[in-house]
Amino acid sequence: MSGGLPGAVSAADVPDIDADASRINSAASSIRSSARMVSRVADQIAWNWSSTLPSVLVSSGAVERLYAAMTPPAAAATALEDDTDGAARALSDFADSVQTLQRQRDRILEDLAAFRSDALSALDSTDDDAPRAWNDDHRLARRNSALSERIDALRRDWHSARQDCADALGKQRNTDSKDGLFVGRMPLTPAKYGYDFAGAGTVFDHRVSDRQIDLLKRFSTMSRPELERWRADHPAQYLGFIDLPPNPKAVDAWWRSLGDDPHALSAAQTTLATGLPVLVGNLQGVFYSARDLANRTYVQEYRPSGSDTDLDRTIEKIKKQIDLADGTGSTLQVTTLDPRGVPRAALTAGDLDTADDVTYLVPGIKTWTAGDDAVPQWVNSASSLRDLQDIKDLHNTHAVVAWIGYDAPSVVTEPQRAQADKGGAYLAGEIEGFGATRGSAPTLNLVGHSYGTTVSSVALQHASVDRFVTLASAGLVVDDRSELDVPKGQMYSAEARGDFIADIGRSWASGSEHRTKPTASFGTDLFDVGPDGGLAGSHSHDSNPGTLRDDGSWDSAGDGYLSPGSHSLDSVALITTGRGDEIERTDYDG
Repeated sequence: MSGGLPGAVSAADVPDIDADASRINSAASSIRSSARMVSRVADQIAWNWSSTLPSVLVSSGAVERLYAAMTPPAAAATALEDDTDGAARALSDFADSVQTLQRQRDRILEDLAAFRSDALSALDSTDDDAPRAWNDDHRLARRNSALSERIDALRRDWHSARQDCADALGKQRNTDSKDGLFVGRMPLTPAKYGYDFAGAGTVFDHRVSDRQIDLLKRFSTMSRPELERWRADHPAQYLGFIDLPPNPKAVDAWWRSLGDDPHALSAAQTTLATGLPVLVGNLQGVFYSARDLANRTYVQEYRPSGSDTDLDRTIEKIKKQIDLADGTGSTLQVTTLDPRGVPRAALTAGDLDTADDVTYLVPGIKTWTAGDDAVPQWVNSASSLRDLQDIKDLHNTHAVVAWIGYDAPSVVTEPQRAQADKGGAYLAGEIEGFGATRGSAPTLNLVGHSYGTTVSSVALQHASVDRFVTLASAGLVVDDRSELDVPKGQMYSAEARGDFIADIGRSWASGSEHRTKPTASFGTDLFDVGPDGGLAGSHSHDSNPGTLRDDGSWDSAGDGYLSPGSHSLDSVALITTGRGDEIERTDYDG
């Protein structure tokens, strides 16, 4: 903001795209050519050995042993070349993004200068008796709003470009080792490659968080009509909080400054939740009671499109679950509701603000909120697990989250890990937000089914839980147990005899990008899910098969991994209440 036009955007609001594209391209070219040189030299050495040694050595087996000794270095050199090519491509793509964003920034600055010139001219030409505020001119106000949204989009795109490059670099693997080519997924250093990813990323993230917190503080002084006008005028910025959120600990501090009781929200907190429902309903660091109020407000105010969209169907499913819970007096919190694209949602059986023991259930393929089964089926599983936890652990309170919080893959895209990477980022943010809101006192469990274990394995590289359970795993993205932030002895896995779908998800034949199987040798405790007394056994890949009743409730068939009355669900309840030593162990790993 600058003098003469209070409240208008200025050049100071436009983010710097402070990277040198030519130097990044030069670095990409340099590391690519260096790796190719290493590969050529290794191949030449291997060739010289194989072509020269046979003519001078006659000792039986010596030639073969010596030739075999040279094979691993040659293979390692080839792997290094492949990995480095991937890194070079990531750098080149980033350089292209930098150039594009810098051009966009230049155009924004040009349009900004023209806007400010027109606004100042309009003020100068105003009669003395007329209002002299620049935003009294609706055309100028619209131009200012449009510029503000372009600046926000540039900021998000700059963050995404940097993050995409860092992620791509972090994924490069030295294929004959368990160590990453770039160890620990750390960004490349400026001394080697000319661009300080880590430093720029940290500064950028802090700047974004600080600006978002400043905006939240402004919101807390506004009335509900003012908040509604703001969200109507700034749709991109309003939804942008979901993918570009402020630091959850900073959000928690701000939120608690408005009121410190999740069960008695202050007037300001209530106004924010009802006036900005999508923002508050998905904001990590806010009380879950406020997120529930915000998301219920969105559901209540939603008007169907008439075109039977994914969002129309999602809202209908959630509304029925709310009505069922309210009708029985059970606690159900809607703690996530992202209406964009493929809608994402999380519905919690129990009170996330006070529960001593919290469990997140992460579903697998084709679990879409708009589908007929996903929402009622997973709420049924969450409620059933919570009921069992209450029975097995009388001294603590429990909450279970049906976290349909990512765009699940179809059968066709399941072998890929792209949706797991994106879903895992959302899940890690959810876990980080839980820690900011609740601290370290509650016990946190993570239970994944099928591709949900893949998503969970991505999240657990960046976030920590107390216990991790995999059911019918479609494969993990890590190679080593140490890459998952789970305490030793607190990972458990099961696969039903007769479940052949999980094998397909992990197989080379399907082209799987997440092949690691959670076996005893990997470092997980295997438990049995076959019939056990009066408990039903699991015999297929389903989590909780059954039928949907007219009122939206789920009539479970009882033989899935998370079906009420199943041996599997009983074991999960024991594990997630700290009684994992009582489960029935097995050597069967699928």
